[in-house]
Amino acid sequence: RNHGKGVKVDLKEEGITIDVYVVLQYGVSIPEVGQKIQDNICQTLRTMTSLEISAANIHVVGVQFEQKPDIEENREM
Repeated sequence: RNHGKGVKVDLKEEGITIDVYVVLQYGVSIPEVGQKIQDNICQTLRTMTSLEISAANIHVVGVQFEQKPDIEENREM
């Protein structure tokens, strides 16, 4: 599923709804990082605009695992 640029904004009379699609690093606290992203978006929108925020939805669409370098690639000839 393609999520475009990772951000969808829906502006209605009730207020703004933001959907953010993220891939997080393996090992981080998903609820904690999601809450920080949500808080940051809401704070920034309140500061920069006078729009009412209906919702800021954070969608975790994947987890990025650390890639270990291939041993063969690191071996000197």
